[in-house]
Amino acid sequence: MILKSFLEIFISPKNQSAKFEQISDEFNKFLGKFFSNTVTKNINPHEFKNGILYVLCPSQDMANELYNRKEFLIKEINANIKEKAVKDLKFSVK
Repeated sequence: MILKSFLEIFISPKNQSAKFEQISDEFNKFLGKFFSNTVTKNINPHEFKNGILYVLCPSQDMANELYNRKEFLIKEINANIKEKAVKDLKFSVK
């Protein structure tokens, strides 16, 4: 019963939404360090599910560039939110 209550709180849509916002903010801060605003405005985290952040990119070249920085990006996000929530990043083209 206690486990069920805990899981309901932990995976509630409100908590998932807050976690997605927190992770998205950190992702966007990272982008701002390496890319211009004109580039970053077209890169959008669109879902966080089961430890995977799904990101829409404007081109395959940008998706490849971010893929090459994936491990570093995961470490940065997790360090800044002080938990290991992000396990993987998946990039796709809009």
